[in-house]
Amino acid sequence: MERLEQILARITALVTRVVGWIMGLMVVHIVVDVAMKYLFNQPIFGTIEVTEHYYMVPVVFGALVYLQALRGHVKVEIFTLGLPVGGRRFLDGIASLAMAAFMMLFSAVGYEEAVASTARLELVEAATTTIYIWPARWVLPLAGTLVSLIALLQSVQLLRPGSRVGC
Repeated sequence: MERLEQILARITALVTRVVGWIMGLMVVHIVVDVAMKYLFNQPIFGTIEVTEHYYMVPVVFGALVYLQALRGHVKVEIFTLGLPVGGRRFLDGIASLAMAAFMMLFSAVGYEEAVASTARLELVEAATTTIYIWPARWVLPLAGTLVSLIALLQSVQLLRPGSRVGC
């Protein structure tokens, strides 16, 4: 169990680092596009499409990986604050199990969409060019599966008596 936790923690750290670089690249891309547009009347074609399909998708789904690893999703504890620690752990474990199931379903649907998108080599028109977007469709099933694995590990840790909660 500890080995799996270490592997997932390393993957999460890598995903977080990559998402940080993607965010930085997105900012530079947009700033250069705006500068080119207003200084030289020559914007970078496809900035909106690249931002929409290649930058924002990993930023959003990478954030879900990070949030799950930190157990940082919103929790409404108004009814559970009065419960003993064991009761709260049990309910948190069930919630983590539900999250794992939901994200696995989400990933399965995303996988089907990614396969279909890859088969038809999905693309978008951007002013004077076309941009292939099918590779970006694979982010959702990969990140969703990672979130699901982290949530599953956390649910096992929460539901197993005497175990600590990590990852």
